[in-house]
Amino acid sequence: GEAAREYDASMRRPIGCNFFCRCSLFERLGYFDERLGPGAGPGLMGGEESVLLKGFQDSGEQILYVPEVAVEHPVDPARMTRSYFRYRLFMSGRSAPYIAKQSFPSVFGVLRYFFRCLAGEIVRTVGARLRGDWRGAFDHQLEVCRFSGAIYECRRMHRARRQGKGQ
Repeated sequence: GEAAREYDASMRRPIGCNFFCRCSLFERLGYFDERLGPGAGPGLMGGEESVLLKGFQDSGEQILYVPEVAVEHPVDPARMTRSYFRYRLFMSGRSAPYIAKQSFPSVFGVLRYFFRCLAGEIVRTVGARLRGDWRGAFDHQLEVCRFSGAIYECRRMHRARRQGKGQ
């Protein structure tokens, strides 16, 4: 949009280098979750900035969208392929178990919620393909990758706990 406004529940929070804040917020409310983000685990994960910004919002801080602020971020052409997007969403999904509320029922260490979401995205992918909506089908396919990553990480964490290795 063209007007500044406060982020609300209908908007996705900024990600990556697309936000800035005062240092005092970190001092008062905490820092990035080191279990998330690049280098936190095998492969590329993510979500550390989303968790941080949610914490800021939960403590009463405002997050503003300001259209005049722009970030130029060079992107390697290899990161603009469908296969990279699938990989990136799978790895991003691996952060979900660290972020999700652990009160959901689970099966073999996997939150049942993730299975339900995965099944729904598979159905939506097939439906979009049948309608000839290739763009929508790819968007849903990316969500399939994300929930597959979440399930993969839940299983990995479950096996590690059973073997006494922690997370």
